[in-house]
Amino acid sequence: MSSPLHFLHVFPSFCAAGSQTRAAAIMNHLGEEARHSIVALDGNLDALRKIEAAVRRDAVEPPRRGSKSAPLFFARLIRSLKPDLLLTYNWGAIEAVAGAVLAGEKRVVHAEDGFGPDEAVGLKRRRVWTRRILLRRTFAVAAPSRTLERIALEEYRLPQDKVRYIPNGVDTARFARRCGAEVRRRLGIGEKSLVIGYAGRLSAEKNLGLLLAAVAAAGLEDSVALFVGDGAARYELESIARGLAPAVRAVFTGHVEDTAPYYNAMDIFALSSRTEQMPLSLLEAMASGLPAVVTGVGDIPLMLCARQQAFVLNPGDEAGYAAALKRLAEDGELRAALGVENRRRVEREYALEGMLAAYRRLYWEAAGRRG
Repeated sequence: MSSPLHFLHVFPSFCAAGSQTRAAAIMNHLGEEARHSIVALDGNLDALRKIEAAVRRDAVEPPRRGSKSAPLFFARLIRSLKPDLLLTYNWGAIEAVAGAVLAGEKRVVHAEDGFGPDEAVGLKRRRVWTRRILLRRTFAVAAPSRTLERIALEEYRLPQDKVRYIPNGVDTARFARRCGAEVRRRLGIGEKSLVIGYAGRLSAEKNLGLLLAAVAAAGLEDSVALFVGDGAARYELESIARGLAPAVRAVFTGHVEDTAPYYNAMDIFALSSRTEQMPLSLLEAMASGLPAVVTGVGDIPLMLCARQQAFVLNPGDEAGYAAALKRLAEDGELRAALGVENRRRVEREYALEGMLAAYRRLYWEAAGRRG
């Protein structure tokens, strides 16, 4: 048996969010075939809990925050650790790509997953030029959405063979429609209440204030807005919810380790983001047999079946969002039918196994390893 590959991962944060959860799933899939050194630039290593105990991994101390010598730090780290492959994630890790250039290391796979609130409505030209220069020096750039693939080709002007489209995948056994009565009981939500739910990070670009306002405008009786997750915007959202009471009853769970049971407590999944690419939470909701009301950003319209397109709204369209929620709230048969179609679409196009196999092929190719 050949020796395990050594991967050096550089994340802006290794918090338990979408790209980090995907990375942990890949590490678990690779098992004894690889060992992992992980740098979290903000020091947050919460997603380590998602990595199975048998997977060999260690945390590496990051450079000092705001250090102008970060590329030199990473060049020294690469020369010291001599990894078989450097894996970098999003703009926040671009200095590690620069470090690889300084170290003369071309075995680099960079993953682009989307943009923060500062680039929600437009890319920053300096960042575009930096990506044009540095990402050409990598082995490949992995894009989980067609939108990001197009941006890499047209904006970053990368060669076609350097950009790899690998859509996100979801565990359809773990995320499936089951009884959510226990979760509702624990959260103090009635068995017959209509639950409009969101799962993920509570941050500015998710525009969750619009979701609360739309729930209030829809005028739904015995409804609950359920927010599964935590983040910097939580205090503001709780304040908005208090201001909208009693038209809105909101429940905030805070951080939860396993979101799967919470989807089963929902009747409708809601996403009101200003920017997304291929949100893992939407795939999880679809696999859980939920209908969705969403904003049409990134690849979201492409992810959904034809009947779901009536519930894809423009970002900021509060009135349209409220009307879509009201229509689904009043039609249980439609909710059930859309949920079935969404589940089938995930099983057909976004199964976890296909994603894991694609990343393994890419990583082994980049590291120059057969098999």
